[in-house]
Amino acid sequence: MELLLEKIMSIVVIILELIGVLIILQGAIITTIKYIKSKLNYKDGSYGIELAKAMALGLQYLLAAEILSTLIIGSLKDFWLLAGITILRIIIGLVLHWEISHE
Repeated sequence: MELLLEKIMSIVVIILELIGVLIILQGAIITTIKYIKSKLNYKDGSYGIELAKAMALGLQYLLAAEILSTLIIGSLKDFWLLAGITILRIIIGLVLHWEISHE
């Protein structure tokens, strides 16, 4: 039963990570296309906000995957690596939210 739960959690983590990466990629592609269509005019600044929102949402999915990963870690070294990654993602998310709210 424990092995089955571990396999299911591994699949869920991979799916959440994939969703997070796809959201960030989609945001980057869409804002790049809009930026190019505007003839590289960045005066209104909305492109940066739109990209930051996509990055913040994508990071939320990646953070959820990291949190679920704590259920299936194998060693203390893995735990500390996961903790470091989680802290960095939280900091990046906070900076993005701050940047969005101050634009």
